[in-house]
Amino acid sequence: FFRLCGAFLAIKMRLLWALLCFVAFDSISAAIHPWRISNEYSGLGGKEPSNDPAQLIADAVAQVLDWFLNHTTIQNMANHFSVAATGPRGSRKHVKQSVNPADGIPVLVGSILPDSPLQWEGACFTKKTARLNLDQSSVTVFTRDGRWSPACGEIFLLVTSHTFKIASAIYDGEMEFQFHPPFTEEQKADVQRNGVRVLNFRKSFMETIDAFKVLDKIFWGASEKDLLEFYSTNVGLDLKPRSPNTFLDVKSEDFRSGDVILTFTPDSGMSALIAWATGVPATHVALTLWDGPDGADTSTLYVVEVGLETPQRKRFTDAMQDLHNGGSVVMWARPALPAGRQFNSSAVWALFNSLEGLPYGFQTLASSSLDTTEGNLPPGLTADSFPLILAMAGMVLKATSSPYFFVIQRAFLDPMNQRFRSVYGESKLPPGWTDCTSFACVQDTASFLHTTIPALWALPEQDSWRYNFGPQRSSAPAFVCSSLGMTLLEASGLFQDFPRPVNFLEFTPKDVAQLQMYQQDPSWQPPVCSGFRDRQWCQLMGPLHVSIPGFNSIPPYAHMNERCAAVPPKYIRTPEKC
Repeated sequence: FFRLCGAFLAIKMRLLWALLCFVAFDSISAAIHPWRISNEYSGLGGKEPSNDPAQLIADAVAQVLDWFLNHTTIQNMANHFSVAATGPRGSRKHVKQSVNPADGIPVLVGSILPDSPLQWEGACFTKKTARLNLDQSSVTVFTRDGRWSPACGEIFLLVTSHTFKIASAIYDGEMEFQFHPPFTEEQKADVQRNGVRVLNFRKSFMETIDAFKVLDKIFWGASEKDLLEFYSTNVGLDLKPRSPNTFLDVKSEDFRSGDVILTFTPDSGMSALIAWATGVPATHVALTLWDGPDGADTSTLYVVEVGLETPQRKRFTDAMQDLHNGGSVVMWARPALPAGRQFNSSAVWALFNSLEGLPYGFQTLASSSLDTTEGNLPPGLTADSFPLILAMAGMVLKATSSPYFFVIQRAFLDPMNQRFRSVYGESKLPPGWTDCTSFACVQDTASFLHTTIPALWALPEQDSWRYNFGPQRSSAPAFVCSSLGMTLLEASGLFQDFPRPVNFLEFTPKDVAQLQMYQQDPSWQPPVCSGFRDRQWCQLMGPLHVSIPGFNSIPPYAHMNERCAAVPPKYIRTPEKC
């Protein structure tokens, strides 16, 4: 039936036929409620969840994107009519990069309250009005002045603090969207306070699905051509293939304790997201550390980092081989120790040993990057829409019994609860308040405190804060790669002259790369790095030639990196000394 519809459109049959196809499909979809969250759905395709935190996050994003692709009412139609998506749903064929992936991210246009309808414009309908029917748990949408094209229709999301609904509009008139199951009394109270939020996609549904496919491909299975186009078009990075992808013939004894290893894995969804948000192809940080005198025959060189699930050590040769096998770009830089000061390896090892085995710090992954309410998000995301999109992702992952749901718990709920307790304190919180376990609780608590979720997230992460990782680690810091690297360098004595106060949990890989702490004189580099002497760092391997904007350029200052915005496409840090 759907292919016949496509055929009718392809040969430019009457518009009536096209509209009948759309109306019939939309009606069938409404009858079977394809937007309901099904416990049977799995976006993994039999794939076991990764132990790598970065890949785990990318897989979680991919699963949510796949869920939307499978549950959008016009998805099957778009698969046949789309000019940019050249294969059926789920294919990983090349998608034209003229499609802007930001168009796959919806924009918050407002809230529908019981006594306050909402009006907004879209790509296909210049006038849309939505009214809330609280007793019927439904929203009625009136569309007018549509472009009347069989290829034009719109997708929008109706979101509450507890649930959401995917809706589509393809013709002028009145449509009713029913929430199933009906609102509970608690949900009705929430809707009366906060309304039903409307997130509208910028483009027609075909263009939106194409943008979904680009995002899905970037996070899970993009080709090299797709990736290079994505980084060039959306991040402004001119990455050239490096052939052959050889590992420079450096020797272990060329390295010192405390050398910084910056990596970038271009085909990793998490690397793509970090680069898109920061504009820098340095998305992971590690240090080299000898377990005895540097370079001695009796010593072993390790790479220490926040790895698969925890702070870990790995023999240097094994770590380099793993990075090479994984297609990573690896850059090597050497911090400059102040004159007369020695690197305190014993203190670094003592600290590292106390942290080894600590779970990955998902709690600070986002909060270390979100310094402002608006200026740290990838294109398309806003301070208002991001928490709602995250909440919907959590609803999908929880309802599908996804193994990735705990990422939402740790990355969103834990940092919100930390800020409620540590910044505001029990005396200012609602009577009887306990740690939030849902988006609705976070929303209500923020409203009670007369603040917003974006403002809470922008509060600087404090090095003194501790998180509960369960019975074995009930109170511990939450480290990601960059904050662990900076904390270990702090233990070495490198930052004794660093202006205070400073919170190293606020440092991202970009911040570590741009901090003015590296040797500028290239004489430390071995001869094999002679081609990189103008960069103050040496690229050891990788399938692409890269450069790091602003490397070693920002002098340290108090409260560094606590309130920095860096908006694409130029990613300029503002304000000064942010």
